[in-house]
Amino acid sequence: MAEITEVKSLEHLTAAEAELKGDLLLADSQHQQALEYFQHALKLYREQGLKKEEANINFKIGNLFNSIKDTENALSNYMEGLNLVVALKDEEEIIRFHIKIGGFYQSLYQFANAYEYFNHALKIADQINDLRLLQDCHYSIGNCLNWMERVDEAYQHLDKALSYDSSNENLRKRVLGSTGILLYKMKDFQKSLKYFSESLEINENTDKDISFRANVLKSMGYVYFMVNNLPEAMNCLNEALLIGDKLQQANTSAVIHEHYSNIYEQTGDYRKALEHLRKNKEFEDIIVNENVKLKTRELQKKFDIAESQKEKEIFRLKNVDLAQANEEISRQKIELEEKNRNITDSIFYAGRLQKAILPPENILNKYFAEAFIFFQPKDIVSGDFYWFSGKNEQFVLAAVDCTGHGVPGALMSMMGNNFLSSIVETEGKTNPSEILQEMNKRTKASLQNKEASVTANDGMDLALCSIDFKNQTLYFAGAYRPLVFIRDGQLNELKGDKHSIGGISEFDTTFTLHQLNIQKGDTFYIYTDGYADQFGGHKNRKYMAGKLKEFLLEISSKDMSEQQQLLSENHFNWRGDNEQVDDLLVIGFRF
Repeated sequence: MAEITEVKSLEHLTAAEAELKGDLLLADSQHQQALEYFQHALKLYREQGLKKEEANINFKIGNLFNSIKDTENALSNYMEGLNLVVALKDEEEIIRFHIKIGGFYQSLYQFANAYEYFNHALKIADQINDLRLLQDCHYSIGNCLNWMERVDEAYQHLDKALSYDSSNENLRKRVLGSTGILLYKMKDFQKSLKYFSESLEINENTDKDISFRANVLKSMGYVYFMVNNLPEAMNCLNEALLIGDKLQQANTSAVIHEHYSNIYEQTGDYRKALEHLRKNKEFEDIIVNENVKLKTRELQKKFDIAESQKEKEIFRLKNVDLAQANEEISRQKIELEEKNRNITDSIFYAGRLQKAILPPENILNKYFAEAFIFFQPKDIVSGDFYWFSGKNEQFVLAAVDCTGHGVPGALMSMMGNNFLSSIVETEGKTNPSEILQEMNKRTKASLQNKEASVTANDGMDLALCSIDFKNQTLYFAGAYRPLVFIRDGQLNELKGDKHSIGGISEFDTTFTLHQLNIQKGDTFYIYTDGYADQFGGHKNRKYMAGKLKEFLLEISSKDMSEQQQLLSENHFNWRGDNEQVDDLLVIGFRF
């Protein structure tokens, strides 16, 4: 065949010869040349009426376009191939195309679309009882649900995928890797490490995929960090970073530098922590710029097409009969549903970004005997957030409630997070009263708008503690939020000032500083208003702040992990069939 490709020009090749040449060029990363041969093969297969071969070459062309980020042409070829195999009633190929298209949507963070295609593939695989394809479908669905943070459902599907006795070791290692990620989300760290190690062993014994190895090592490094095994964490991250840099994987390198920053912060090497945080931001900027360029190209292309067809479409719609009009309404309904799914998927991605800026919970274990964070957003993204930072023997901790919930609240929360990081970590302020004053000034200045009085309503309420461990002293200031603490079985409360951050407060508003000597066994709580504002009970009334304080006193003697579970169960029982009305955030810590 090598002689054929050397002697014959493109137009003289058979379809099979052109396809093979395209495969060779693609393996050599010569995408444009490979595309020419694939398209020539496609033309010939189409002329000869070879539908199965035509579908397969569409699959390859779709993969090629996908690899060069031409998403519109990739999807077009995938769909063309899918239509062909549907017409042929080739169930195995239909499943293969559905899984591929689902994966395509997942790579674009369009998880609702991905889930729909994966689910359809599973139904067909179940009907034909193909164990290999069933395993692939359960893996794909579990992986997608993992991204969507539907943890329990994801685990069921991934566990099901592992239950199949399959000879497909390449798939098994990916299932193990995804399950490992899910297990560390579920805080089963030892089992997570076991699954990661097994996936690496399979990878070493099969195709030695270094990109897969880098991603697993990156995750293992994070898990070792969570269990305070810093030497192993560094070993994993060092190797993962070498591979990530070699492959120029900006996403992998960004996450690794974030993990490095957390490790160095925990060990007190703040210079290196800051250095890796800066590198993390550099790689994140690369990712954002690539995504913006891709989205801009897609939007411009769609705009050009829409403009060129606008008058033709208007004329057509004016002259259609009723049946055609109904068909048009149906099409527009489908388009609207598609847009809604895209919006939802974008919000899912925003939710992941928002979670990424929250500090690792295990840092609390370094400073307190016990601690918990009960955090349950109302929507995919949240207006509530928690923030903390420690340096030497000083620790600052905040529970913040931004105006609204969902997307508006999330945008405000990103601003609040940045202000706290700048004021505390960069400028070194630890006095809660001064921190709140500075946050108030910056929030009002940022929201100042001469055309709309956004400052009248928008802002933040928060409770902020600063702990001086050397002198065993806690300092507190609050903007409409209190600090509650239990000492010797008695509940005590330090009230926040009746001023929000931003909002209608004055530019130079001051906040009261409370000081408290810490005693061993003291248990403290800070929280936002979502828990107390929840409607429920047999009279369908608000839970109320007083009832929350009574409940905290009731459970205060229990382990913190148990308290977190009891808060969740109590909220669920109170709420009943009602919708959750607001974001929920309760933080507890014990000395």
